[in-house]
Amino acid sequence: MIRVRSTLALLLALSLASSACDDKATPTADAKGESGDKDKKDSKDRKSAAPSGSAAAPAPGSAAPTAAPKADAPTAATGSDALSHLPATCDVAVALDLAKVAKHPAVAAEIVPRLEAMLKTENAKDDSFKRMQGFMTDTGLTLSSLKSVGVCARMEGGGEPKVVALLGGDFKPDTFVTALEKHKKPGKETTLSEIDGIKVTSDGKMFLGQFSDGVLGGAESVDTFKTAIKPGDNAAKFMIDRSKEISLYLSKNLIKTQFVKPGSKGNALFEELEEAYGSVDLTTGKIMLTLKTPSAEAAKKVDAFFIIGKDAFLKEGKVPAQFGAVDAVKSMTTKVDGANLVVELAFPTASITDAVKVLGAQLEAEKGKL
Repeated sequence: MIRVRSTLALLLALSLASSACDDKATPTADAKGESGDKDKKDSKDRKSAAPSGSAAAPAPGSAAPTAAPKADAPTAATGSDALSHLPATCDVAVALDLAKVAKHPAVAAEIVPRLEAMLKTENAKDDSFKRMQGFMTDTGLTLSSLKSVGVCARMEGGGEPKVVALLGGDFKPDTFVTALEKHKKPGKETTLSEIDGIKVTSDGKMFLGQFSDGVLGGAESVDTFKTAIKPGDNAAKFMIDRSKEISLYLSKNLIKTQFVKPGSKGNALFEELEEAYGSVDLTTGKIMLTLKTPSAEAAKKVDAFFIIGKDAFLKEGKVPAQFGAVDAVKSMTTKVDGANLVVELAFPTASITDAVKVLGAQLEAEKGKL
């Protein structure tokens, strides 16, 4: 059963806050920093091939951070774009448009009302939930204030990925760290500091702060946190399609190190890939994926692999039966476009609604435990 704290952290994109407000332990990470290597990849070809729905991320204001407001002082909200803080180097980049997700008919009917009711629960018995309620009040964070999520992961050698998590929306400026400190778990030891002028709280495993434009950011080391401070337009570089609810980018480095396995049949696919990017449109259920290869011949080889793999997966029953997955695989089409292979498939809209209803029922069950 999904626990309420985990559910809210997922759907409200509050993973940044939950590391300090929740009872769960934060994953360990090297807090000593890492090399701030610059991105050396040439992104001109990728930018010219960007989907028509892509748009450059507007560079938000970069005014110097102000002092933390008093708890009883009214403070105007500020809009912020999480994707404007994606670092220049990402082996994985994920973008989630929370505002669009909330407007999906099934989500608006099954999820949003239940979450709003849960957040308004009075006299909650769960201490961590009460702390989260206090945190949201102090930062002005509500369901409607949440706008965007960005995640960037860098793979270095054989170590753990260096991850930056970002949350954008209409939040009170310069309130995040103060609220985290105020509502942290009793006995939890944290340290307040500044990283390049940004106020940061850390438990030695995670560094959390609010950038000058209001975006909330978290990273597992000082150097990783620094890569996200300066706003820019790296979302376009990673082929983020801002017209869709979800976008994803995978680098050549990630594909070569994480997917190519000795003796695996899948190597016929992954060894030919330079990078991949795609999007999910929840309204239509359509998933689009572009696989970039070195040449048209390589793209044809990858195409053949997909065609054979599709038939094999369906014949061998390897596709999950739940939520329209079989129909989605059956709908898959491929098209060679120069050195790229474009893959499209679509989940039945009814299956998306069914999946959201299941989650809604779980939320309803959890509400009674608060």
